[in-house]
Amino acid sequence: MSVADLGMPNTIGGGKLVKHLSLIGLKHSVNSTQWTKVAELTGLSFIKRIWFGAGGGKSAKCRLTIDGQVFEKELSYAGSFIGWDITNYGEGDLPPLLVKNSLIVELACVTATSASVTIEGSLVALEDME
Repeated sequence: MSVADLGMPNTIGGGKLVKHLSLIGLKHSVNSTQWTKVAELTGLSFIKRIWFGAGGGKSAKCRLTIDGQVFEKELSYAGSFIGWDITNYGEGDLPPLLVKNSLIVELACVTATSASVTIEGSLVALEDME
């Protein structure tokens, strides 16, 4: 997959080359009403999309901790937290982003019997342009 396919330019401010090392494609689900950690990524990574949903059209919540900063969202059915929503192509709460150190994803059911999350992106390295 090329950088263009990921929706990320080859260079960013300061003339750095973005080198994609490996793709991230994770999908996890839970059936607990307690916060459950479903993914933890460490290192520099580009997150294209985080999409989550509630089973049975009920309510579920998702918590993201991005480099120590916490974001929470509760919804019914499904929606995008980061990047484009895959059902209606609307924007999520956050744009695709570069995570410097760590990303922790937690899920919990509110009234749903299950909750699931899909994470898309890649581990990256920044290199000086020659």
